[in-house]
Amino acid sequence: MARTTIKTTCTDMQSANQKIERILSSNSYKLITENGEIVWKCGVGFWTAMKYIKVEFSENNTVILSGWIRPMAGSEQDLNGFVGALPKKQVLNIIKEIQTAIL
Repeated sequence: MARTTIKTTCTDMQSANQKIERILSSNSYKLITENGEIVWKCGVGFWTAMKYIKVEFSENNTVILSGWIRPMAGSEQDLNGFVGALPKKQVLNIIKEIQTAIL
């Protein structure tokens, strides 16, 4: 799986989860189960690649944010590189917004 993973910390996991859900929902992400994973997905891949964010909580108030895109007829791509630059940048901006909100 080609994903960009960022670890960050939060002060309160319950509050962080609420903030994350609010940010993702307000940016048109939907909580779905895909390939056995619970992920947040935005788009259907018609005009631009589908955007994904996975949120995991770990010990010591650690939050693991994974982001990737998937073109309609392609496989997962991490958030590096030029191909799919616009949706990749959009996912990175949401992850940065989440990081700022949960500190």
